[in-house]
Amino acid sequence: MEQVADQLGTATEIARALHGLCANPTPAMIRGYAHRGHMVNRGHDKTGRPLYRVGDVLDLLIEKIAG
Repeated sequence: MEQVADQLGTATEIARALHGLCANPTPAMIRGYAHRGHMVNRGHDKTGRPLYRVGDVLDLLIEKIAG
């Protein structure tokens, strides 16, 4: 997980990669976290979609589970 934490991906890519791991995130859930200011995008891909850090998403999912 440490190696993956600093990887960047779109909301869809991260949701697919983390599916089944914890809380089954959806792309909409990830975009919602960013929209509400819980995390920031770290750039954009070639098509202009925002990129997020996998570790940021994992941290938020862990917080949600720990509740």
